[in-house]
Amino acid sequence: MAAVRTLAEPGRQVYHRPWLREVAAGYDPARLAPLALLLPRTGSTPGFLTPPPTGPHAEIEEEPARVAATPLDQVGSELRRSLHGPPGREVQPPPEAAARLLADPAAPCGS
Repeated sequence: MAAVRTLAEPGRQVYHRPWLREVAAGYDPARLAPLALLLPRTGSTPGFLTPPPTGPHAEIEEEPARVAATPLDQVGSELRRSLHGPPGREVQPPPEAAARLLADPAAPCGS
């Protein structure tokens, strides 16, 4: 998630410039836009996107399956908190893409 945030806001952490130059040729902001929506500058990033490791020898290749196995009610709750803010706090309405994600968290992005 930190890499997505760094790509979305490259000026925030100048010490990543060498890495940013290296990945710039293959970076397509449109491909990361749905994920970038879930990284508010302040507030909550959905916890299901960054599950804690299963142990000291966990393999990163296992993580996408763990994220995909998150119960939909948890996904919806964490998305609402991330996109709308905590209860009682006024925030801007979510962009259209975020509204679609909230309406159907199980739908593939871009559908």
